[in-house]
Amino acid sequence: MEKHQVLDSGWKRQAIWEGCMLASIAHAIFVANNPDFAYEHSWDGNNYSTNDGQGSRGTVTFGQDFFVGGFRNEEFSVETTEAKELLSQAPQRVQKIAEQDTFQYLLDEVDGAALPIVTTVLWGNDNQVFSSHPYDDMIEQGAHLLEIQASEYENGVDYWEEYYELREQQLTLLKNCIT
Repeated sequence: MEKHQVLDSGWKRQAIWEGCMLASIAHAIFVANNPDFAYEHSWDGNNYSTNDGQGSRGTVTFGQDFFVGGFRNEEFSVETTEAKELLSQAPQRVQKIAEQDTFQYLLDEVDGAALPIVTTVLWGNDNQVFSSHPYDDMIEQGAHLLEIQASEYENGVDYWEEYYELREQQLTLLKNCIT
């Protein structure tokens, strides 16, 4: 499958990692009083997973100098090609990490076999980022789950404050955890 360069500067490894950390901390503050939503954001080693509870989920695996993300939007999962095919133009080490880590969080049973169901992928470093789909399609097919994480820090703080309806004390805690 053809690769497409993502030109938006927020979609770089370091910015996304920082955004995932911010989202996770805001989520932890919220979940302390609302444990039913614990599934929305989680970390397992270098793997960050997010789930909107509305049919989209994704996992981003962070390496030392690169990242790879796999996403599934249930609206598009019937159109899914083989997950490995979406990364055919990615470097070998990205493909290997995706198969060993990232895709393991996106497994589903298909004809009695556990297979990764992925509708779009994203990979790159702090200089270049690529996707299996053009930007708008990438967003629609599941990467919308990372839009806030890929935004500027202040936009992220403002978003999580509103999304989780954080009180002033909680917002202060969030900001103190980040600085």
